[in-house]
Amino acid sequence: MKNFLPKSFTVERIISQGHSSAKEFWYDQDTNEFVLILQGSAKLRFENGKILNMKKGDYILIPSHIKHRVDWTDPKIKHIG
Repeated sequence: MKNFLPKSFTVERIISQGHSSAKEFWYDQDTNEFVLILQGSAKLRFENGKILNMKKGDYILIPSHIKHRVDWTDPKIKHIG
């Protein structure tokens, strides 16, 4: 069986409640980012204007250097991603 993971990768647990990125801030990462919502909900915004509403079980792979930000996480439930 071939390993589909890159030779190196990082796993981060992020817990947010009522969080959003600073108004003019954009994530612009050198590596791909895989986002999986384990609990709660969030809204991501991309520099091209696309908005993605995510809920428990949703996931996305954001390629490197695709600028994005967190517009919103649920203020009532801790968002775990």
